[in-house]
Amino acid sequence: MKTPAAIIEDVGTIDPDQLDKEWLKQPRLYISLAAEAADARQQYESMKAALSEHEASLASKIRTDPESFGISKPTEKAIEEAVRAAKKTKRLEQELAEAKYELDMAQVAVQACSDRREALKHLTQLWMASYYGSAPAPVTREQADDYRREKRKPKPYVPEGDR
Repeated sequence: MKTPAAIIEDVGTIDPDQLDKEWLKQPRLYISLAAEAADARQQYESMKAALSEHEASLASKIRTDPESFGISKPTEKAIEEAVRAAKKTKRLEQELAEAKYELDMAQVAVQACSDRREALKHLTQLWMASYYGSAPAPVTREQADDYRREKRKPKPYVPEGDR
């Protein structure tokens, strides 16, 4: 059963300093999660078909011999209630609900992977715009003093018309 923590573990976090490696992992991650979602969908559909088949088979047996199921008057509502009350029906419904949860969580994981791809795009754009620019080079005391002296120098007067 895939939990939210397992999805976070699968999708993981993005290291902005390793964007090239993160991009290389993305297709494999997506394919892996999409395959899990496809398997979960197949399992869900199989369970759904098994439940439907069981209900039809049991309803047919009840119609054939309603007294053996404790039904004196075999109305559709009575047959449906007897089918719903059967232990195997309840077990199959529970298994179907679990398969549906697995399918939903697998789809969440695929969506999270798609969201991860979008995040990678945006982080790459930020990197290309030098958002994560490198730290400035260290400045020596002499360089700082030269900068201050340059800044303090009076600017020459330029008449208004010459500008």
